[in-house]
Amino acid sequence: MNVNPPRSLLSPASQPVRWLSHANARVPAMPARLRRWLCSEDSLTRRLRQLCLHELKVEVLQHGLSRPRLEEAFQLGLPPGRLALVREVRLLDGPQAVVEARSIIPLDVLRGSWRILARLGEQPLGEILFTRPGLSRTRLDLCLPEGQGHWGRRNHYRLARQPLLVAEFFLPGLLQRLR
Repeated sequence: MNVNPPRSLLSPASQPVRWLSHANARVPAMPARLRRWLCSEDSLTRRLRQLCLHELKVEVLQHGLSRPRLEEAFQLGLPPGRLALVREVRLLDGPQAVVEARSIIPLDVLRGSWRILARLGEQPLGEILFTRPGLSRTRLDLCLPEGQGHWGRRNHYRLARQPLLVAEFFLPGLLQRLR
């Protein structure tokens, strides 16, 4: 596995993001359907497959060892500078990007049957996470569309007793369908 540069390749994730804990967030008015998608605990991949007009495809932007951002390392309980598996993807409905996602998976997670996460290729992460036992969400953060104009969510998961983060940014192509 190659060590990638720590710079994010995602357009929404490349901007400074202020995450608000869902439990404490004062979320401005948003369409109820969007709220259901942002706060859902089920697989976003499954939801997208039901909504998409074309086959859902994954465009891998980055997948390899990298140093998480300081705030991400803090959220995961990792020492600053510690390497983790960083995966950034764009989910496409035909030619249209609908979601961009950034996942941070500490190396301790990549043991036993979970080593498969290091070799996902163009397979959606959610397809693996939600089909095997041992996954639980411990917290949900929301990102309001300040500056970058994208609603987003960050799921804090526990997998094999280890934390991982999955941030998902809802792009205009998806937001139009959820209004």
